[in-house]
Amino acid sequence: MSSDDLRKRAEKLQNLRRKKTGRQRKTQQPKRPQRRPRYRYGKRTDSGPVALRAFWSMHVEALNWSGLGHAEYAAALGLSRHALRIWRDRLEESGDEMDWRSLLHPSARALLSSAANCARRQYRLTPEAMDGRSHRRSFTEEQKRAIVAETERPGVVVARVCRRHGIATSMAFRWREEFGLTARKAPELALVELADGAENEPPALVALRNLVRPPDGMVAIELDDGQRVFALAGASAAAVKRHLAELIEEGVREQLRLAAFLERIAESETSVREEKRVKNWLKQSRLPIGRTLEGFDFLFNRSIERAKIEMLATCEFVRCRETILLLGPPGTGKTHLSAAIGVKAVQNRFSTLFMEADELIESMRRAREPAAGIRKPRYLSVPLLIIDELGFQALDRRDAHRLFQVVNYRYERSSTLITSNKSITEWPAMLAGDEALAAAILDRLLHHCHVIQTDGPSYRLRHIEQRLMAQIDVDTARA
Repeated sequence: MSSDDLRKRAEKLQNLRRKKTGRQRKTQQPKRPQRRPRYRYGKRTDSGPVALRAFWSMHVEALNWSGLGHAEYAAALGLSRHALRIWRDRLEESGDEMDWRSLLHPSARALLSSAANCARRQYRLTPEAMDGRSHRRSFTEEQKRAIVAETERPGVVVARVCRRHGIATSMAFRWREEFGLTARKAPELALVELADGAENEPPALVALRNLVRPPDGMVAIELDDGQRVFALAGASAAAVKRHLAELIEEGVREQLRLAAFLERIAESETSVREEKRVKNWLKQSRLPIGRTLEGFDFLFNRSIERAKIEMLATCEFVRCRETILLLGPPGTGKTHLSAAIGVKAVQNRFSTLFMEADELIESMRRAREPAAGIRKPRYLSVPLLIIDELGFQALDRRDAHRLFQVVNYRYERSSTLITSNKSITEWPAMLAGDEALAAAILDRLLHHCHVIQTDGPSYRLRHIEQRLMAQIDVDTARA
């Protein structure tokens, strides 16, 4: 081969090497990550600049009044939805009200501003006017009411009224809220049947009577004279008529005025509803029947302080989420006192649940760990839980741990009343001999606790002795 051929061959090989090296570099070069879209206004980690806080306060307030989601609002104005969400949460958590209108630079303010001058502002980014007047428009109460009255007219569009007066639409809705005007519900049409009413009764009264419908949870009851009254759903018509007749007779006898008569009817209705509520709540609480504080014999067991029991009967301990421990031997009135306090709690509108210790342990054995969104067992969520006769049966380690879970969950959340025939020093032996677990349970129970010791003779044994003495007396008399 000639020298020219060798030279051309060398150049060709060199070009091939360059191309191969370029391909390798392209294949080995990592792909550049796609750049995230840049927004006009991004998130700032610091909240120090007053102008920055004013800017985001303006958009958060506009977002709340617009009714849009934060993503839709940010997309419409070219904002970062991430930044808008963070600033919205930050301003709501802080709870500070900022007069952002007075802090914005004039170039960032709306041409048609409607905010009144705020006397509580602490900062200004622009100098105060020389003549002492604000750069913003202000409205008197009469002018605000006049503009709001225009928006209340039928068929009027609020945005048009605001444009005519040169104010922002959000201000009109804010004034409506200040004056107690909310969004009106669409009127509901009702069918009216015109019928012949009572003698000398105008047809308009008949139409009005058919137009008025009973509220939710109530029914209309026809009286003998053709009039109607509203009563609770499920009420007996005969009982309502009889009770109303008694009230009318009482009002005529005492010559009550109309206002006093209506007040007495309202009080009667309230008492009936309260009696029905107490009856239903007592049934749901599973409290023993007939155990009331008035029926407890404080003279028999003088170790119990009556003043302290009456103080607990006010149910202030339930409001404060405190605990009660009734400790003492059997037959000293622990169950009676616990049930009586439970009745007082129901009367004071506190939901109550009475459970024996064995029943509670069995319920905890059957219960599973509640998943998210599933309602918890009632013995965890009820405001007052009464656990009766804890200690008659020794608990194994698993049952003791379940009892700890209940006590730990209700600690400083709800009130718990426990009756036991074991003293506090005997609780470790009752709880499977686990002193650490017993200390944890007692630590939570005794933190906010009222301990009542019911020592003394047995109330049941006293009745048995009285019966035996009476029988002996009868036998002696017969002999």
